[in-house]
Amino acid sequence: MIPTAPGARSSTAIALLCCALVGLAACGAPTAPKAATAPVMFGSVIRTVSATGALSGVSTTGPGSVAVIPFSESDAAMIRVGQSAQLTFDAIPGIQLHGRVVAVAPSAVAISGVTSYYVTIVLTDTDARLRIGQTVQASVVTASGQR
Repeated sequence: MIPTAPGARSSTAIALLCCALVGLAACGAPTAPKAATAPVMFGSVIRTVSATGALSGVSTTGPGSVAVIPFSESDAAMIRVGQSAQLTFDAIPGIQLHGRVVAVAPSAVAISGVTSYYVTIVLTDTDARLRIGQTVQASVVTASGQR
């Protein structure tokens, strides 16, 4: 032991106090290795793009009504024929109908300075209250899967 002045603490006591404050790793004591971590992902992933347009044709005998909707160019780039869509209507609150994309226009149109592409959706559901020209909001599912 190293001699100390009266009232001074020993070097062992100082070392123990330091270890208690800083942690055992600072004293050279072995520490447990950190466990490897991996992100856990689960559930469904669904990506949609949405736009507003109008009904351009209505089938009164069953499914087959048609909505033609201008999507922005970045959204239209993700839309493919066969993708599913959900449609809601301003004139009919609380209703949600389903449809499928049947066409994406090959050329763009400029609407209020925004480049858009018309997407044609045929409804697979119907409702007797549908009328040509009604405002429709369409959400097209562009990606889905499990994580």
